[in-house]
Amino acid sequence: MTDAPFLVRPATPADAEAAAAIYAPYVAETAVSFESAPPDAAEMARRIKATLASGFPWVVAERSGTVVGYAYAGPFRERAAYAPSAELSVYVAESAHGRGIGRALVEAVEDACRARGNANLLACVAAAPEPGDPFLTDASLRFHERLGFAPCARFHACASKFGRWYDIVYLEKRLDGHPFPTTPIFRPMRRFKQQLPDEEALAVLRAAKRGVLSVAGDGGRPYGIPLNPFWDDETGRLYFHGAREGHKIDALRRDPRACFTVLDEGVHDASRPPDWALTFRSVTVFGRVEFVENQAEAIEICRRLARRFYPDEAAIEEEIRLAGSRVLVFALVPEHITGKRVHEA
Repeated sequence: MTDAPFLVRPATPADAEAAAAIYAPYVAETAVSFESAPPDAAEMARRIKATLASGFPWVVAERSGTVVGYAYAGPFRERAAYAPSAELSVYVAESAHGRGIGRALVEAVEDACRARGNANLLACVAAAPEPGDPFLTDASLRFHERLGFAPCARFHACASKFGRWYDIVYLEKRLDGHPFPTTPIFRPMRRFKQQLPDEEALAVLRAAKRGVLSVAGDGGRPYGIPLNPFWDDETGRLYFHGAREGHKIDALRRDPRACFTVLDEGVHDASRPPDWALTFRSVTVFGRVEFVENQAEAIEICRRLARRFYPDEAAIEEEIRLAGSRVLVFALVPEHITGKRVHEA
């Protein structure tokens, strides 16, 4: 199929046959959908009619006269108190992936939901408990996250298909003009008198040469790994480098939420053993990881990070020549930074 332009328009029951054909492989061949049998055109027409009759949007993407994707919203729950929220579904024909069609469909649904007064849009996405599942990748999770949806809940081993257990992940997106205040995600420091001023916490981050990145590992179990950080004042991000595969990377692709903790060297008391730090500072950065996809940008970040450890530019360039193509760079985008001064008695 060529890269002909496409248009997004409201669906009609006449689109049911095309929508059923797009949806069928997701049902029959993957765990993206937990339906067990693909609905036929008549059933799909019934669903389209019911959605439109309830006042929710159903849109299709059409290219060269052929429907290549569709998306719709429906009630998140039936009870009246859930009325401000809607739930999103989106499916694109495999031959039309990677052309911006899914994004355009979701944006059309978002606009329609705003117009009807919805404040929240949620999506329920299937997730494999372990990487390498033959029937499910993390593509749908990553797609929703790129569009601004944030994971907010995960239910473990709550569905079974093809003789395998699957999780579900709920993602949420607050639409414009949300009328309610948000509840703070990060609790205030209990011993607030020990809290570091923001600039002092950043100074600790700038100086840190190692720390521990904590993620949700396999099966949701906590997993921490020591890493060398690079804080960039221009972007306000922490950067890391490492191998392209492994436990850490699998975990971050499933759930980009992470935190990174550093300690400074502390202030030593001459009356105590040399390894006893009487006073030290710790800083924890909470945020979400984004992978640096541009290779030239990734190499430049590696170069800047390496200047903190390597003796000269020649050594840095030689290491980049040998290993640069195998390195994965990612950033921790801060949502909250907190620092603390600890006094050991």
